Amino acid sequence: MISILIPIYNDEVEALVQVLSAQSKAFLIPVEILCLDDGSDSNVKEKNRKISSLPNVNYQELGRNIGRAAIRNALARNAQYDFLLFLDGDSKVVSPDFLAKYLAILPTDAVWMGGRIYDRHPPDDNRLFLHWKYGTQRESKPAAVRALTPFHHFMTNNFLLPKSVFFSVPLDEAVQGYGHEDTLWAFSLQKHKISIRHLENPVVHLGLESNKVFLEKSRAAVRNLALITDDNKEISTRLQTAYHRLKKLKLIVLFRFFICPFARFFEKNLLSSSPKLIFLDLLKLCWFSNLKN
Repeated sequence: MISILIPIYNDEVEALVQVLSAQSKAFLIPVEILCLDDGSDSNVKEKNRKISSLPNVNYQELGRNIGRAAIRNALARNAQYDFLLFLDGDSKVVSPDFLAKYLAILPTDAVWMGGRIYDRHPPDDNRLFLHWKYGTQRESKPAAVRALTPFHHFMTNNFLLPKSVFFSVPLDEAVQGYGHEDTLWAFSLQKHKISIRHLENPVVHLGLESNKVFLEKSRAAVRNLALITDDNKEISTRLQTAYHRLKKLKLIVLFRFFICPFARFFEKNLLSSSPKLIFLDLLKLCWFSNLKN
């Protein structure tokens, strides 16, 4: 009845798969767990291969990295059941009734997102603090808040939907690199009048990136957003809204002249042990406005 699909890229997933396998034993309905490695390092693949011995687990490896959208499409094609539950490989299931909450909403014709949370305690390593702070303050939202703007708050780390819905609107594999393939997909769902609903069933995001890597990925995501919005004018994000507001008020040139010269100062703060997210917002807006102009 349900296929649990886990794309893997340099994540050790044994603990995650063991919890899911154990929870699935409590139900009389068929459950499969498909894990597909997307070109991880050899040491990671070696550690993950042992999950093949777990009940109802299928682990496979690709010879090369095909990307965040393509790996999810590939998993869906291999799934045998009617409902798909996607989970990122760097997730931690903390609720003993995690699967039960998803199974309780079946059958459904909507997309259901369970949410993402982070460890309540900040990391001991200050070099991981920016990602933790951003995730805690910007991504960790209760279902009631996410439901107010359901398409804007969608993320692909933890969601369930019918296989038929997924194949009617597959992820766009033309989106290369890091970032905003979920933004584009949520827009496509909205365009096709497919509902996104939000459930209070989060997983913990374990894969904290260093401040430097997180900043690099943030810049790559802004670059992707600029490319995506060149072709899809209707997509709306907080960053786009801020940019278009400045442009409408004819302030974008002043912003770039007076604020963007401080980009290096913003970066220095964001790489420190006490980053301010307002500087990340301003830095993203500088990147985006430069790309658009």
